[in-house]
Amino acid sequence: MVKHVLNYVPVYQMGTFKLPNKLTSIERRFFWGYNTARGMNPIGWKKVCKPKDQGGLAFRDLEKLNLALLTKLAWRICTENENLMVQVLRGKYFNGGDILHKKFEAIIFSYTWNGITQGISILQQNVFMEVNNGSKTRIWADKWIPGMTEPPTPINELFRFYEFVSELFMPDSNLWNVNFTKSII
Repeated sequence: MVKHVLNYVPVYQMGTFKLPNKLTSIERRFFWGYNTARGMNPIGWKKVCKPKDQGGLAFRDLEKLNLALLTKLAWRICTENENLMVQVLRGKYFNGGDILHKKFEAIIFSYTWNGITQGISILQQNVFMEVNNGSKTRIWADKWIPGMTEPPTPINELFRFYEFVSELFMPDSNLWNVNFTKSII
């Protein structure tokens, strides 16, 4: 019962706000029944957090869950353009532009947006673009080449005026212009 109260009650707030990093220590103290900072734990907290089939009680890491839910909200903002919430947030915080390529300073915005920006930063570090027809994938700003952890850099700064991956295709086809691509990347 303690696990369900501690792990599931704050989920809605965790999906909207970045909660303090003290959640795990509060959860731990409540579970062990501490009234003071003194006492003994029968087993380590990491063992309590293990899945049940491995001998634990399957407690969640609330800080990781909080970041995962904020990242999920940030993903919805990136992908669901017709959603009313997304339209309102776009109008207020990043009017006209791609959220994956912006740097946000979270200190001047609302508490909700500060949490969402933490999810956005996780997305920016881990998103990998699918090329498809290349009209939305940016050559120098997106990670789109398998095996690369960073976007490519041009051999010569003069090639920066090429912007989208579709410009690396042969004219009127979906085939790569391999020689041209090798010459600029």
